[in-house]
Amino acid sequence: LYFGSNSDCLCYLKNNCIYYGGEIICSTEKLLLLGKHNLYNIMAAILSVKTLLPDMDNSIICEILSSFKNGEHRLEYVCEKSGIVFINDSKSTNPASTSAAIDSLFYPITLILGGSDKNTDFDEIFLHTEKINKIIVTGDTKNKIFATAINHGFYNVMIKDKLEDAIIAAYKNTAPGGVVLFSPGCASFDSFNNYEERGNFFKRAVYSI
Repeated sequence: LYFGSNSDCLCYLKNNCIYYGGEIICSTEKLLLLGKHNLYNIMAAILSVKTLLPDMDNSIICEILSSFKNGEHRLEYVCEKSGIVFINDSKSTNPASTSAAIDSLFYPITLILGGSDKNTDFDEIFLHTEKINKIIVTGDTKNKIFATAINHGFYNVMIKDKLEDAIIAAYKNTAPGGVVLFSPGCASFDSFNNYEERGNFFKRAVYSI
């Protein structure tokens, strides 16, 4: 039994919906689990369920799938405010993980970046700007990331000294239907003891908006 993005598969992804045997099981917009890897895991699970329980109603499968969430601080759904979704990806401590987070989302993104410097470059992130509306940089790496953005011709970037100010700016500069993605691409040690503390700070700040 095959799953994937090819409609020749029994279970496949097309137009942001998951299909089984030509019937829609669930829209990806209803899923709190984020990331392409999770979509593949979901399709594998659907194949298993449909094989063992072929009469299971599709709406029940969708309802159950919609209840699962990502692990804390890794593409974690926080909440929705004024039509804007907030995602906590504080576990992202390098540009590669931030790039993966960007690839996992289907919404226009306002990206919050920055933290302590591990002597890495940030060029990789700016290969994924087709989904990004605005970038807000903060932390010790803010000037370095800002310069990298300009070098890549991405000018819709804003500098904020404090993470709390970056969160407020992201909220004010994101239209309904968009997502604020906190995926720092850096370690947390300029302001926090670890990425968990940083992620919890982000969530508290979002809830207080």
